[in-house]
Amino acid sequence: MKTTSKYFDKLQEETISRFSGLYDYYDKDVLKNNISSWLIQQLKCTYDRSYAQLFSNNIDISGVKEQDYLQKLIFSGDGIILAGIRFYNRDINKPFVDIVAWSGSFDWRECKRAIKKEWAIFNPERIRMLHQNNHRLTIDCSSNKLDQSVHIGKLRDVMNSQSSSNIELVRSFDPTKTACFVNECYQIIYNQGYIRSKSSPADVDELSDCLINGTLHEAYIDNTMIGVFATRWGNIDFIEGHVVIEEVIHPRFHGMGIAKQIQSAVAQKIYESTSTNDNLIGTIHEKNIASRKTAAGVSRKAVLCYEFFDIRE
Repeated sequence: MKTTSKYFDKLQEETISRFSGLYDYYDKDVLKNNISSWLIQQLKCTYDRSYAQLFSNNIDISGVKEQDYLQKLIFSGDGIILAGIRFYNRDINKPFVDIVAWSGSFDWRECKRAIKKEWAIFNPERIRMLHQNNHRLTIDCSSNKLDQSVHIGKLRDVMNSQSSSNIELVRSFDPTKTACFVNECYQIIYNQGYIRSKSSPADVDELSDCLINGTLHEAYIDNTMIGVFATRWGNIDFIEGHVVIEEVIHPRFHGMGIAKQIQSAVAQKIYESTSTNDNLIGTIHEKNIASRKTAAGVSRKAVLCYEFFDIRE
């Protein structure tokens, strides 16, 4: 048993309390168990070499050793911070520190000092924290920015959010063909000036996984393929549900409310096949305004958010 286990109870207690708003979507005991299991894995990442090797086997940064990629426990005042180094969009020139969990009072100045010291070899400029959207963090930092929000909606709420439409959903059994359509849509979207780094198309392997472990649907109007919607059962940190892996509408059909109709129709198919009112979940980047409006329009609320805070101040 590693010494990190003695910090588990305090981190667990405060994490469960911090995200109590999720009880609207998850059974209380189920959520507690999910948080506990997730936290055990996060603490394991403070000493598990296989975790560090996910970075060291793929990244070559001068002076950085394998153990530098391990997550760390930092003791600040009466609190504990569990955090680790990350790279935005896998860009080694954009390092940041993800604060995974914390307990005790949060001293922003002390936190910045400790993080700069612990990860000095990476020279991170920002930290990122996950919190409930309606519970703002009391951090004295003027340079904060939303990274992405986590949207959650009960299947029955999503399926009942839209009236019937003339869209035909067809299950795809050819992920390669579906991926070609997805790539075509993204290429047009990129050429229209959308920020490329904010989103990338699901590849054939990801869509194949959806076909096996979730849903993979093509949407048609009058025999014309207009979009793709793919999900698989999984987790976003400690919340679980049907995770949206791909959602794309061909640009020729943008602005017609089609995305909302497709999400509603897919939610109905999932509900009818499982007879369980689980959650449809997914992350949406801050600048993806269209997807954020679509999610809101089908009762998928932005319940959680990942937020960046500048530590250079």
